Amino acid sequence: MSTRTNLSSCSRLFVLIGFLCGFAAGAFETLESMTNDELEAICISRGFELLREAGANYTREDLIEAAAECLQTEADLEEILRNNPSILQSLQRESSRMKDERTRRQRLEVADD
Repeated sequence: MSTRTNLSSCSRLFVLIGFLCGFAAGAFETLESMTNDELEAICISRGFELLREAGANYTREDLIEAAAECLQTEADLEEILRNNPSILQSLQRESSRMKDERTRRQRLEVADD
């Protein structure tokens, strides 16, 4: 079993940012020892949504590959942010602005009631 894949052979379980997929062999073996629920939780806890096609039966290998992709994507994003701190700062400012806006709108809704 190959421990590196390219985008054309990536699992169809998850919609991910278009990074190349790849994973260290030792980490892949660790994934193989996890339950299916644990494999799914790897992606869900990182904000990726499991997209099951109607009537599709995914194999255990599909779930292992998907979890590896999620972990690799997270590592790729962390590297991008580490190498480009201004992106992280911009995201943090935008997140703060969005939280403030949500709070403002919630206050308006309460005031209208």
